[in-house]
Amino acid sequence: MQVAPTNLSFGTVTIGSPTTSQLVTLTNSSSATVKISNIANSNAGAIYFSNECLAVLQPDTSCVISVTFSPQHPGPRSETLTITDNASNSPLVISITGTGIIAATPTAPAPPKATPTPSP
Repeated sequence: MQVAPTNLSFGTVTIGSPTTSQLVTLTNSSSATVKISNIANSNAGAIYFSNECLAVLQPDTSCVISVTFSPQHPGPRSETLTITDNASNSPLVISITGTGIIAATPTAPAPPKATPTPSP
């Protein structure tokens, strides 16, 4: 089994704002059927994934896993997505990084200063 890419970097992301998905391709380039037993992320809460992979990946076929980063706290995150199957090189691990930041608060313009009116 092969996975590509093996590293995903989402850069700097505003807290609570999910990114556009990045795709990971899982390929069975062998002549044997591979049984996928589990696909899991290391730390639920910032990384979300969905996949089209079935429990069995036929020879010379691929499937896609869609990964999204949506941080809930500020700071750097480093997580993994692990694919466990019955292939000899199992598990396959994808490293995922990103940094959550707090959205910038727009500053209101200062109110105009009142100019005193001279008294007669």
